[in-house]
Amino acid sequence: MGWVAEGHSNEEIAEKLYVSPLTVRTHVHRAMTKLGARDRAQLVVMAYQSGLVRAVPPAADRCRRSGENAGTRAWRRAGPSTTDP
Repeated sequence: MGWVAEGHSNEEIAEKLYVSPLTVRTHVHRAMTKLGARDRAQLVVMAYQSGLVRAVPPAADRCRRSGENAGTRAWRRAGPSTTDP
């Protein structure tokens, strides 16, 4: 349900789980039936409301809040190059 809420297709979820898209479709449909969701969109709403997934602000917004820019964040991830003093 988490991957559905993140917007992944049945095919994408199937690749991650090494199962067929039909298996994913079956599980999504069963979750919808058990939770009383009319459609996939309502299943996504339920996932957010239950706290199963949380909204994450866009990367640029996170940079502004933390006082760094995307270049600084990329440098920290990669580390300094051997040519940096």
